[in-house]
Amino acid sequence: MNTPSLKVVRNEAKKSAQIFLYGTIGDFWYSESPITAKSLQRQLSSLHDVDRVDIHLNGPGGDVHEGLAMSNIIRASKKEIHTWNDGLCASMFAIILVSAKQENRHGAKGSLTMIHSASTGNWGNAAEMRECAEMLDKHDDVLGEFLVDATGLDLKTVRSKWMDGKDHWMTAKEAAAENLLLVEDYQAQALPENITSAPIDQIAAFYTPNKQNQNPQINNESMLPFTNKFKSLTALAKVAVNDITPELVQAVNDEIVAEKIPGVTLVLDSALQSITEKAEKVEDLETEVVNLKQKIEDQTGQINTLSGTVENQKEKLSRPASTPAAPLNTKEDPTLEPEKVVDSYRTSVDDEYDRIYGLD
Repeated sequence: MNTPSLKVVRNEAKKSAQIFLYGTIGDFWYSESPITAKSLQRQLSSLHDVDRVDIHLNGPGGDVHEGLAMSNIIRASKKEIHTWNDGLCASMFAIILVSAKQENRHGAKGSLTMIHSASTGNWGNAAEMRECAEMLDKHDDVLGEFLVDATGLDLKTVRSKWMDGKDHWMTAKEAAAENLLLVEDYQAQALPENITSAPIDQIAAFYTPNKQNQNPQINNESMLPFTNKFKSLTALAKVAVNDITPELVQAVNDEIVAEKIPGVTLVLDSALQSITEKAEKVEDLETEVVNLKQKIEDQTGQINTLSGTVENQKEKLSRPASTPAAPLNTKEDPTLEPEKVVDSYRTSVDDEYDRIYGLD
């Protein structure tokens, strides 16, 4: 299979995107474009302007630690995440598949799903072998919790049903009956022949684009150098949750850094809770800033209105005053004698005439 391990297709009109995770999980499978938690997180972060992301899966599994981080990234995303089994979701890919919400898990009619216990290679004495077995049991408990959430079964039932040391293969119809996915009518990707009986190295080789001049074969012997390098992680798996200290976590992170494993950091729940609380405070502050900006805009509008009123008043006050008219007095003053009208045309004869006839 020569298709890229990770590809993103955007649909601007529908504000959605598709991420194709085809291959094996982890960067030690000789892949030119490995499927890692870091690459998935980077792609999801770049899709900040889309509401829905469809993650298409097709592969035999791979690194449990990378897969756990990817599963938790899907769970923590605020986007509408849908997972799709395009052909094969085996081992860690099955856990990633069920990381989405129940109604958002899909599978092609011709797809296969396989669940089994975590596995590794190891060397050493009996005590070291027992430590390794205990560590694997811890991993199965963590992986089993994803299946508990997906199916509604309790952990004991999940462990006995699917994590008993055998590979449990399911058709799409059988996986749907277990509440692992919803069967969709579309064509599944090509699967290797005799996949349910083929060894893991052959299945991994089918799904992995190989680097030039490298042997794609993967088996327990080739995985031995990866064991016992993480003694702090092995020791941590045996510690009760309430007894885990920052020093123990730091020792594991030092091993991860020493082995140059990208995109993986172990943190305490308390530290993660603190980060989450700080992020929530930032969101609250952002909301408060938006509200304050709105208040400022409202007050600015009121100020502009008042400023206009003041300018109008100033303009009116600046106009010249008109001369006031004398008030009208409609009442007669009793102290004043009636004004006599003098007729300039009268003569002494007129006066005498008035006197005789009593007209004055």
